[in-house]
Order: sequence, then C-alpha cells, then structure tokens
Amino acid sequence: MTTWLTLVGGVALFAYGLSLTASGLAALTRGPLVEAMLARTRRRAAASALGVGATLLAGSSSAITVLSVGLVGAGLMELPQALAVMLGAAVGTTLTIQLVSLDIIRFAPLLLVLGVFLTLWERRRRIHGSGSLVLGFGLLFYAVSVMTATAQRIVLLPGALPFIGHWAAVPAVPLAAAFLLTAIVQNSATTIALALSFSLHGALSPEAALLMVLGANLGSPAASVYAALAGGGAARRAAAGYVLMKALAVGAALVLLHPLLNLLAAIDLTPARLVANAHTLFNLGMALLFLPLTGPIANLAARLIPPPPSAPKASAPVLDPTRLQRPGEALAASAGEVARMAEEAARMVRALPALLSTLGAPPREFLDQEETVDLLHQAVHSYLSRLSDARLSEAERDRKLRILAVANQLEHVGDTVEKLASTAEKLGRRGYVWPPALRRAVDAYVAHGVAWFDQAALAVAATTDEAARRVVFHYPELAHEEAALRRQAFQVTGDVPGRSTLLELLDDLAVLSQRTAALGRALLGFQ
Repeated sequence: MTTWLTLVGGVALFAYGLSLTASGLAALTRGPLVEAMLARTRRRAAASALGVGATLLAGSSSAITVLSVGLVGAGLMELPQALAVMLGAAVGTTLTIQLVSLDIIRFAPLLLVLGVFLTLWERRRRIHGSGSLVLGFGLLFYAVSVMTATAQRIVLLPGALPFIGHWAAVPAVPLAAAFLLTAIVQNSATTIALALSFSLHGALSPEAALLMVLGANLGSPAASVYAALAGGGAARRAAAGYVLMKALAVGAALVLLHPLLNLLAAIDLTPARLVANAHTLFNLGMALLFLPLTGPIANLAARLIPPPPSAPKASAPVLDPTRLQRPGEALAASAGEVARMAEEAARMVRALPALLSTLGAPPREFLDQEETVDLLHQAVHSYLSRLSDARLSEAERDRKLRILAVANQLEHVGDTVEKLASTAEKLGRRGYVWPPALRRAVDAYVAHGVAWFDQAALAVAATTDEAARRVVFHYPELAHEEAALRRQAFQVTGDVPGRSTLLELLDDLAVLSQRTAALGRALLGFQ
C-alpha cells in the first residue's frame, strides 16, 4: 500500500510542479505574452511559433491553450490563429518530457534549492515569478525520480509484472487509462511521465507505451474544454477545434501504429527516449498536418457549435492592425472596445448585491467577466502603443490619452470588484451573519453605488462630457453615505467572528466608489 501511495504522491508532485511553472510564467510574462499573442498572431506560422516559445517556458500547454480560448471568447483573436497557437503549444510541451527522459533529472535537488532561495528572496521584495518557475522544474525532475523508483518497486512485487503486461497487451486499456488520467489532471505530461517510468523497468511494451502517449494527447484538450464550458459559443468553438485536431491526429496515428513503432525504434530503442520521441513526433506531425488547415478546422467547429440565430456572424477582431494607418478609425475602434470593457465591468458591479447577500463564492461567469476586462485592457494598450503620436493631431492625441486612462480605470474597477467578491466569500467562511439593520444599510449603499456605476458605464459611450461630470459631482453624496455606513458598522458589529473582515469589506466598497469617481475624471481628461 505504501508503494502505491508513493506512486500517487509522485504523480501529484509532478502535476503540482507543472502548475508552479505555469504560474511562474504567468507572473513573469502574463501582460507581454497577451500583447504578443494579440499583435503577432495574424500569420499562422508566427502564431504557432509563439505557442511553442511560451510553452517551452511554462512546461505545459494547458495555460497557453486556456489563454487562447479566453482571447477567442473575448473576441480578441480569430479562431484559426488561436488554433495555430494551440498547435505550437502542443509542440512546446514536448520539451518537458524530453528533459525528464535525459539524465539531467539528477540535478533536481539543485533546482529545488535554487527555486526555494528565489521564492524566499522574491517574497521579501514582494515580487514573484522566477522562483515558482525554477522550483516547478525542480519538482518535475524530482517527481520523475520518485515515480521511476516506485515503478521499479511495483514491478518487483510478486505477480505485478505479468498482471501489468496482461492488461497493457489489450490496446484499448493503455489508451483509455492514459486518456482518463490526463482528463483528470488536465495535462498530458504527467501521464506520459508515468508511462516513461514504467517503460524503464520493462512493465510496458513499446506498443503499450505509444498507446499511452496517444491516449494522453487525446485527453490533453481537457483544460481548454473545461475553460470553454463556462464561456460563450466562441470559446467553445475554439476548444472544439482543438479537440478535433487532436482526435483526428490520434486516429491517424492508430492507423499507422506499427510504422510509427518502427520509426521510433530506428531513432532510439531506449524505453525513456522512445516515449519522449513518440510524444514529440506525434505533436510535430499534428502541427505540420493541421497548420495549413486551421481555417477549415475553424469552419467545421463553427458548424458543430453554431452561434445563436440572433447573434451576429463572426468577424475579424475590431482592433484590426490595418486600421492603424487611419488614426481616426483606430481610435474609434479602441473606444468601442473600452465601451465593451465598461459593459463587462458594469455586469460585475451588478452582481455585487447577490454576492454580499449570500457571502458565497462568486459564479464562474463573474470570474470570466473579470478575465475579459483584463484581456480587453491589455488589447487596447497593445493596440494604441502601435499608434504613433507623430501621426496624430493634437485632438487625436488627447483622445488617445483619454481612452488609455479610461481603460486603466475600468481595469482597476474590475480588480476592485473581484477583491470585494473575495472578501465577501471570506466573510461567509468565517461564519458572519448580517445584523438586520446593518444588512439594510449595506444593501441601500450598494444599490446606490450600482446605479451610479451604471451611469458611469453609460458615460463611457457618451459623446459629451456632461454625463461624466454628473458622475464626478455625485461622489461626495456617496462618500457621505459611506461614512454613515461605517459609523453604523462600528456600533452594531461588536466582538463577533469576521469583524475585521467586515471592516475590510467596507474599505473595498469605499475603494470602488473612489474608482467610479476616478473613471468619471478620466473621461474628462482629469480636468
């Protein structure tokens, strides 16, 4: 039993190492990565190369594919380009298995020590990213050594080798097992590392190992599918396109199974290298096959998941780089996307009364709205950074600065509302129950704030400054209500569980009011 638990622990450690590398990459490059995806994915070859490069750093393609699905769902990337990024990400993730198949895993302790040192050093300076990246790779290598040693002990158990060999000889078993495990852990590298560990000790034949590689690749779109289920039709079409490519490629590989085995054996017969090379060869072949066909695959995905009858037909993203040659059109397109940011932020703000009432976890839709606000913010900044001021009139430069300022304020609003939702959830976990009088006062204040932000959101799309001035001039009234609410809270809370969190919640509400007023001032050019 202890041996099997150790194996499960090794698998969990490997999956956690991948999550650390992905979070480290996100912390270091999230903004520049999104900007690069938005600016350089018009050509499919460049999009695929970007997917390869980003995944080489992350160690897993899941983070890149989920980000691609989010960009498509937000209308910031066309589906063929997103599919090209996903193909590149699938190639990039093969580096992880190539590394663990080599003897460099003996350096895992050094990476772990360096990762811990960097994490502690960054924590003292309130930064993070590189520590998680290095520590994640250290955990990957260490987990492989744990899995390999444990697989050897399992193989030596009485009757274990014949039992594993019997079931592995049935082609559907290793294929299905790898698919299910990958769908659960949401990355193929963990499953393939496990197959590599058992292959080293003769428990898996080359054919069974190859079938596990194919099953893992078939299950690898799981993360993008899970992300798309909570998104709209565009996100689901992106995930469907990725699933189609993987399924068709796996089907082709199964038909050509024995020629593939002969090719892999000719390259390197070493069990670990055979598994790693199979993973690389499969994803390289898939990329070469489907990169010229991302357009037809996107059309097929659109037929499988058509937009609702009332929805407009899909079109190119509004922030079209060709419009940068016409500053007036580029500014108008940017203003339209900022108005869309305001709509998403307003939907988040309107969800606050329900969240404060239940003190529960925010729904997935709420989190997706915050993600959309962030993506739109990055898209607008990336787009306008390529609009040279030298080609703009004074009025156009002023408009550009206002658009950027409003986008910044809306992104701050999204972050503040997300923080409010998190604080409300924390208050609920601590068992706080609203006193009736305070509950009524909070409801009234929040309802007033929601109506006020709705006016601010409408002002973003307005063509005059009058609506923005009304937003700014209304702030003292909200500030007066907030002060009265805070006094009431101090009177009725007493020494009860969650008191400090309640005060934190009131601070968050005050910050939201300040952000709304700042949004009005940004619309006026901070006059």
